[in-house]
Amino acid sequence: AAALVEIEAGGAFWRVRNVTTRDLIMTGIPMLAKLPSVAEGEADEVEGRAQAAASMDPAAIMDIVQVQHAIVCAGVVAGRDGAEAEWEPLRIVVEQADEDLEAVPPCVCVESLDNHTRVALFNAIMSHSSDSGRMAKALANFRGGADRAATP
Repeated sequence: AAALVEIEAGGAFWRVRNVTTRDLIMTGIPMLAKLPSVAEGEADEVEGRAQAAASMDPAAIMDIVQVQHAIVCAGVVAGRDGAEAEWEPLRIVVEQADEDLEAVPPCVCVESLDNHTRVALFNAIMSHSSDSGRMAKALANFRGGADRAATP
């Protein structure tokens, strides 16, 4: 797979990198262990996700949003305003206090991006990083390990 993927979202162009399992662990992936498991071979993945989301408490949903934000921060490496503009290195940061548009490279808070852009970036990073489903299997193994570790 290519090292970087370019996407258009929110009226800008973005370069995102492959985010490794190690990157995900560093950004708080253990919170994903809170997601209810969806058994392999269940009727429909989308239906399974909807059922999982419906069974989660609001605090767990906020944890997942924070993980999504962290993945966007880990994956975005550059941006530009138009198709012909020069690529500019860019850091996406979690904390509003760390936003500094005059810094080199500029630091943009993930919350400053509109929801559509955040979701598009997250989806692009996860798709680029999934490596034909191997990441999903690794996460399932991780979650299974977390479930076993929590059981005395």
